[in-house]
Amino acid sequence: MNEHESLSKEDRISQLPDGILCHILSFLPIKCALATCILSSRWKFVWTLLPNLCFDERLHMRPVYGQHMGYIFRKDGFCFSEDPNPVFENFVTRVLHLTNPTAIGKFSLDRWALSDLTRFRSWVDSIIMRNVCEIELFLGSHKLVRLPESICTLKTLEVLKLYSDFVIKIPPSGLCFRSLKVLTVVLEYPDNNLTERLFSICPALEDLSIGHLDDKSLINFNISSTTLKRLCLSFTNGVAYSNNWHKVMIATPNLELLNIHDFCMVSYMFHELPPFTKVFIDIFYDDGWSWVQSGRAQRLLNSLTKAKFLALSADTVYALDKIYKDVFPKFPNVTCLAVKVELFGWRLLPIILSSLPNLEEFVFEKKLSCHFEEFGWIEQPNIPLCLLLHVKKIEIKKFEGQKDELGLVKYLLKNCKVLNKVIIRCKETASKENLCQKLDKLQRGSMTCEVEIF
Repeated sequence: MNEHESLSKEDRISQLPDGILCHILSFLPIKCALATCILSSRWKFVWTLLPNLCFDERLHMRPVYGQHMGYIFRKDGFCFSEDPNPVFENFVTRVLHLTNPTAIGKFSLDRWALSDLTRFRSWVDSIIMRNVCEIELFLGSHKLVRLPESICTLKTLEVLKLYSDFVIKIPPSGLCFRSLKVLTVVLEYPDNNLTERLFSICPALEDLSIGHLDDKSLINFNISSTTLKRLCLSFTNGVAYSNNWHKVMIATPNLELLNIHDFCMVSYMFHELPPFTKVFIDIFYDDGWSWVQSGRAQRLLNSLTKAKFLALSADTVYALDKIYKDVFPKFPNVTCLAVKVELFGWRLLPIILSSLPNLEEFVFEKKLSCHFEEFGWIEQPNIPLCLLLHVKKIEIKKFEGQKDELGLVKYLLKNCKVLNKVIIRCKETASKENLCQKLDKLQRGSMTCEVEIF
């Protein structure tokens, strides 16, 4: 055997240090990583040093054929027996028992139904004892699962994501999650004692996401933090015309991003909202809206006039179109606007542009095709000041080349006097060649403007 053949048969991977082998195994599902123990004696215990332990029941499922009696289908398309299979839970217990990292980086669990919640609590106790840094939990069919109180005082925990309705008991001392930077919670039946305290006593919190699914009780959310930079709120399970009385109080002087996804139109109260915050709003309008919901939407918008970036969903534009006629709140700091419209909302678009005197970048997307003459861009006698003086970049997404879209492009090209670039991203059905020919014939207000079509 020559030297070249000898080197080709040499197992170089097995000679790597444990740290590098663990890094390689970290890209595999835990079930596959464990299977490497049969490769050789060198690999027998490598997997036990894995710092990240991620358990997903979907990787343990088998296809179900024939009749589906006795099976439940998850929203992600997976199905499983109504009777919890202990095999998966035995696997989790075995892995936690055999692994021996000095510290667990991440522990995640995706399980629809557990046969024994006591066993689940023992898992959480185990990872807490090993100073876990990140926890991510989803228990789909279980409600109000109580977490160990020791989780609140764990000094190493930096990321906590709870996608099911867990119960957290805040210690009497009020000292809670001292190192936590990222918190995601989905609350179905929360206690006011939790929602009024938890989001204000985490001294290092930077990223907070709250999902609330119940609209049958009055809940007060108190979010007060000098460290919070990103806040995402989602109220999606209520009825738009139910006069939902939830209250959300926000005092976040250093907030950089605010994302609101609200189908209930709850009541918002802002204190110390800083200027130059990026704001994304998605509110759902229903014809059953009363003056209560309309007033809340107006107050919400009036509270956000210091924003630097403003994004409005198609539902939001539709709702605001029903509320505002000829007057819209001024947003003097906004330099970038992203807007989506469907059939409705075109009328409000020039009014919104007139309320953003310092706008520099405009992103537009039409969600639905429009084949009716009464819908589409409506040219106003007064040109918005931002188009004449400041708008330098325009991006139009999902362009189809229809009359309403071409009317908007024609107006913008003609009236934007300092425009540098227009980017048009077409749908597959649109003819780019035909569009280029039409654009070449349009009048341009800026001689330096470049048009790119994708």
